[in-house]
Amino acid sequence: EAAAAASASHQSALLSVGGLVGGHSGAEIHKYQANAVKVIARVLAALLSREETAGLCRLVDVAGGDKHNVIPRESEARLLVRQDGLDKAREVVEAVKADIVREYGELEKSIDITLTVEEGQDDAAAAAAGTAPIVPEDEQKVIGLLNLLPHGPIKFSHSIPTLVETSNNLASVKGSEGPGGGTVEYEIFCSTRSSVDGAVEAVRGQFRSLAGLCGGSVRGNVPYPGWQPNLNSRVVKCAVDEVTKLIGSDPKVTAIHAGLECGIIRERLGEPACDMVAFGPTILGAHTPEERLQISTVEPFWKLLSNIVQNIAGTKRSDW
Repeated sequence: EAAAAASASHQSALLSVGGLVGGHSGAEIHKYQANAVKVIARVLAALLSREETAGLCRLVDVAGGDKHNVIPRESEARLLVRQDGLDKAREVVEAVKADIVREYGELEKSIDITLTVEEGQDDAAAAAAGTAPIVPEDEQKVIGLLNLLPHGPIKFSHSIPTLVETSNNLASVKGSEGPGGGTVEYEIFCSTRSSVDGAVEAVRGQFRSLAGLCGGSVRGNVPYPGWQPNLNSRVVKCAVDEVTKLIGSDPKVTAIHAGLECGIIRERLGEPACDMVAFGPTILGAHTPEERLQISTVEPFWKLLSNIVQNIAGTKRSDW
């Protein structure tokens, strides 16, 4: 069987994942929407890492995601599939797709996972194009790391139980080609957020452990500074009072899990020099092609801002 698999002719195929909701990797990470990079890693594991599918496919390349603050909506992988195993490969993909559709139910109504054979692209064509498959050992390391890296909430706040305190977005994966063609290195980008200083580095420590086991390394950018909720904030009380006057009822005060400029300002000026509140007009579908602003909320927002500034300006500094 091993000899037959090694000599069998292969056909080029494209595995694609699309139609996902995506969204903001901070404000919507708690919704547990599907991540296209995690989905394709799951399908690849079924095709390449199980005993019953051994020798069925070879991985040429995998890519997905784009911006660090967006939950990936699309991904794709190029494969070489044994010509005598095309039907089996399609069965595996359809079986995993069915599991994922059941898992995400109404949350991901348009999810699409397909395996498309690229006619005329066989072993010889792939070699001529410089798109040879990845070495099997490295293939398993890439798939394994994508499956192991966390995506979604990691910890919720103790002071506000519904607030995500720490999370990770598996934002993207892409390969770089060597001089003779073929992928020689993969870069996997993660965006880790936390309102608690130190938590980001703790998660990055987990990444280093995982990457070390898979023959990789980790580079880290400067993380968003943490901004823990202050339930006794004077400026928040001022904002609540002004909103109540404006709309005639008490507003809902909450915290969001996202990187705001407030955290950077607080870090630069230091605590307790800063007392902060964030508010604005209503934005829907942030960081997706459907992102939009609810125009009817712009005028009330401007009135609220003006009223808060006037209130603070008329208050003695010592009172703050």
